[in-house]
Amino acid sequence: MADKKDYLYCLIIGIIAALIAYFFNFTWGNGLLLGLVTGLLHYLIMAYCLGKLLQKQRFSPILFVLYFAGNMGLMALALAISCFYPTIFNVIACAVGLIMHNLYIYLQAFISRRK
Repeated sequence: MADKKDYLYCLIIGIIAALIAYFFNFTWGNGLLLGLVTGLLHYLIMAYCLGKLLQKQRFSPILFVLYFAGNMGLMALALAISCFYPTIFNVIACAVGLIMHNLYIYLQAFISRRK
């Protein structure tokens, strides 16, 4: 998993991308920010819960099912908000914001592996 500076770097890159998107279309910037914040929240919850599971601390199967449903519900909520309010949020930009953290982590691992 990534450390806190990686979350910060990805958040800064996402905010810069959203600011650039605002110059082209207001809904793109809003969608990117909605997806970015939701993706960051999803990633932090995932890191916490899976860390508990891998460390063999008290983690019940019922809580895992609730975590999974809540996490998927969180991402579905962001996409549903952008679908119901297309004049405010762009759906495609929201989806890009949701996966931006994963793309950042993969690119960072790829670049560090090539060195």
